[in-house]
Amino acid sequence: MATRTRVRFEGFVAGVCVAAVVLGAIAARASRATTDEEADRAEVVAVLHGIFDAFVGKDAETLRRTHTDDWTGFKSHSDHIVHGIDEYMSTIAFDNPMLEYEFDELEVDLHGDLALVWYVATWKNRLPDYDLTMTMTARSLDVYRREGGEWIQAGSHLAVVPKPGALRHMKSDEIFQVSFE
Repeated sequence: MATRTRVRFEGFVAGVCVAAVVLGAIAARASRATTDEEADRAEVVAVLHGIFDAFVGKDAETLRRTHTDDWTGFKSHSDHIVHGIDEYMSTIAFDNPMLEYEFDELEVDLHGDLALVWYVATWKNRLPDYDLTMTMTARSLDVYRREGGEWIQAGSHLAVVPKPGALRHMKSDEIFQVSFE
């Protein structure tokens, strides 16, 4: 009888050991995935900061390098879809240089080699013709794609955020480009 109990106990111990190894492997894999995702998020955020830093530094080459050739999206005051890096670059003027920026909100959602980045940012621009500084807040959904192991912006939809309450007293035809027939 002691032999039979011993075999059951040893079988139980072996089963527990196998389960521990399997669970350990799963946990290690999940930990690696989490670490990889954290690293990817950090890389995407670093590219986004690099783009803003390029505006501050009037660095057109960095802006070109951090956007895909087939970049597609809306800039803050676009009235049409901007297609390609050349059209994107043609919309950039450093006449009113960005002085500083701050992210009020920032979220990164990863989907393999694609990242969606939602943010609200506030920045200051210098208006030298008027000797003024303008503060502007915008919200954006950016699309990043991993190419050759590097994250790069493939598209964006940037929109200026009005001051809180600014739209309350305006009529819809004063806010939006609408026509009534």
